[in-house]
Amino acid sequence: MKKIVLFVIFVLSFFNVYSQSTQTPKTSWKALEMATRSLDEDDPGSALRYAEIAKELRKQEYQNKINILESAIIPLPVQQAGDVISDVIYVLEQRNSYDAVNLINQLLSEKGEDFFDNSITNMQSYLEKLLEYPEADYLIGKVYLYEGEYAISEEYYKKALNKSDILDIPDTQFDIRYDLAHLAKIQMNDKLYEE
Repeated sequence: MKKIVLFVIFVLSFFNVYSQSTQTPKTSWKALEMATRSLDEDDPGSALRYAEIAKELRKQEYQNKINILESAIIPLPVQQAGDVISDVIYVLEQRNSYDAVNLINQLLSEKGEDFFDNSITNMQSYLEKLLEYPEADYLIGKVYLYEGEYAISEEYYKKALNKSDILDIPDTQFDIRYDLAHLAKIQMNDKLYEE
């Protein structure tokens, strides 16, 4: 009887571990974390898959935020408030548009009013830029470097570097530059190395 119970526990624990390892991540940062871990474990196929999932999840996350903000500012009273963030927040609070108010306040706490030049339009433009995920592109570049696909790796590194203004951690751009220089050295590409 003990052997049967131990066998059942073993089988159930195996299925639990297996199901956890094959679950699709729910957030972009979690998918990127899984991609990074996969590459660290010498599994470039999984790393690439999770990085692509991260990019798709990032698009969905920020498209939802864009939709919240756009639907909140469509009504005439909000448009009449103008483009000044504080004026828009006041009208949105009066209209009980708390999702939009929370989103605006979150962005203001992260970046500050000056970053958006106190303009709701600039805030919308910033959210649209965040549909891209340069960290995922950087990781995809690492995957292709691992696979020896230098031209594709360079393409993704440059794509990530071109979007360095929206990196979650701005100093990551120096890692990207370093890896581009390393790639140039491997390829003996003096022009790329000097960039």
